Amino acid sequence: MKIGEKIKNKKIAKMKTIALQFPLEINQFHLRINLKVLWMFVILFVLIFVFLSVFQINMMTRETYSIRDYQNKIRELSLENKALSINLSQTDSLARFEILVQGLNLEKADRVQYIQVLAGQVVAK
Repeated sequence: MKIGEKIKNKKIAKMKTIALQFPLEINQFHLRINLKVLWMFVILFVLIFVFLSVFQINMMTRETYSIRDYQNKIRELSLENKALSINLSQTDSLARFEILVQGLNLEKADRVQYIQVLAGQVVAK
C-alpha cells in the first residue's frame, strides 16, 4: 500500500466514524427533547386522572349520602302513612258521619212515614 492510499483510507475511516456519530448525536438530542415532552405529558395525564378520580369519589360519596337520606325519608313517610291509616280507621265511625252531615246543612226529619207495599205487587202501572 502506498502512503497516499493509507491517508485516503484514514480519511474515509474518519469520515465514516464522523458520519456515524453525527446523526446519533442529533437523534440523542431529539430523544432528550422527546423524553422531556413525554414526561410532561405523563405528569399531566397523572394529574388529570388524580383530579378525575377525586371528583368521581366525591360524586359517589354525595350520591351515597343522598340515597341514605332518601331511604330515611321513605321510612319516615311509611311510618307516617301507617299512623294516618290507623287514625283514619279510628275516626271512620258514626261520629264522623254525624259531623259530615252537619257540615252539609241537612235537616233532621221530624215525621217519618212508611209506604206500605202490597204483598203481591211490587210495581204498579
